[in-house]
Amino acid sequence: MKLLFTFALLFLVGVYSQPTAIQYIQDSYETAGVFNYGVIRLSDGATLDNATFTSEYFSIWGILAVNDTNILTLGSAPSSGNIVSSFSIESKTFTTVYSQPPQGFGFGFGQQPIYWDQNTLTAYVAGLALSNNDGTLAIIPLGFGQDIPNEAISLGVDGSFTTSPIGAYDGSNYYYVYYQTGNTIGLVKYSFSQYTYTSVILTGDNTQVFYGTQQLIYYNNQLYLATLDTNTGVNIATVDFETTQVDIIYKDTSSNKLFKGTIQPFIYDSASGSLIILNPAQDQLYVDIFNLATQKVKSSVIPNTIPQETFYIVPSTATVPFSTVASFQ
Repeated sequence: MKLLFTFALLFLVGVYSQPTAIQYIQDSYETAGVFNYGVIRLSDGATLDNATFTSEYFSIWGILAVNDTNILTLGSAPSSGNIVSSFSIESKTFTTVYSQPPQGFGFGFGQQPIYWDQNTLTAYVAGLALSNNDGTLAIIPLGFGQDIPNEAISLGVDGSFTTSPIGAYDGSNYYYVYYQTGNTIGLVKYSFSQYTYTSVILTGDNTQVFYGTQQLIYYNNQLYLATLDTNTGVNIATVDFETTQVDIIYKDTSSNKLFKGTIQPFIYDSASGSLIILNPAQDQLYVDIFNLATQKVKSSVIPNTIPQETFYIVPSTATVPFSTVASFQ
């Protein structure tokens, strides 16, 4: 039986509003096949849903899409190879939607949003094609449809990369890849329709090499680069491919926030055009919601109930505890 799901893709842009909650999936590092799921309301830190459950063991690589009832994940399982699974928020179960044997090429990529092409059933993510000791900058295609890619999309940059490359899709044709190698910081623009790419080296005073967690976002015809540096804090910058300029539009150096990066620090909420920034500090969670359109930030401190090493966090539309929602049905 073919399973059909309709999802709101993560790159879609909606009207301005404030995100209400976040939800997370954590695969336990201690026990294979054990997962944690939770929903946290951003206004007060209330736990709206929380569950620990078991499933056939697989490793989550990233989240492809979300809606009110399901989360679509990409990962790998020893028994199936690469898999796309749907997580049911109500039943707390994973269902395999698509599976394929492992790709015929070596690759690696860091934690970041993944572009899911629902028409071709292909996931695209910035990373390295591992054809040599250091790797080649590439877009990694992971296919589950009729035409399975048999090689990475090489972007022509080799070297010793100081951070994992990160990417962002513009919602129509272009995929941008940001990378650091040595003292060089570059940006590549790839066209899916033309199968071609253009590269630039970013310039200016704000292009210093960072060591930490970064995320690239495409919103309203503009690229944004969010950086959490464990030594200097958080900043958000606009990145212009044509002029190669990087301009910092937001900076946070508050020492109270620690900036350890022990959970996923950046969650892009496409519905509101906001970037949710999370900084845990012991039993407190510092939450900053940065609106990309207005460049204004709303800050709060709520109880920290997110487990450490939680790196798959996405927005949630929940406003009341799950048990309350269930009682209305």
